[in-house]
Amino acid sequence: MILFILVLFVLGNQVSARAAVDGAARDAARAGSLARDQSTGRAQAAAVLADQLKDVCSSWSGPFLGGTDFSEGGLFVVRVECEVRGMDLVGLPTANRVSGTSVAPIDPYRRVG
Repeated sequence: MILFILVLFVLGNQVSARAAVDGAARDAARAGSLARDQSTGRAQAAAVLADQLKDVCSSWSGPFLGGTDFSEGGLFVVRVECEVRGMDLVGLPTANRVSGTSVAPIDPYRRVG
């Protein structure tokens, strides 16, 4: 019975962490795509990730940013990797690293001047 409860905890924690990382990547890509320039977009994406992943991840790396040039029609790509908090306490061999990627088009109506 205890093993079953532990397995449920691990699976629930994995699903929750994956959803949080995917959502944070999506929100970071959108925030970055609304910025006036690429350096501001990177800073805004990193701030969104730090805010949303602080309770989910014991450590995270990213945002690994990519995409085309930062102009109308370009893409703002965010990829983040997260070490899920609390997975090592269970003692079951599970993957405790999740990653998420999101792409947002550069907003054509952003103010650049």
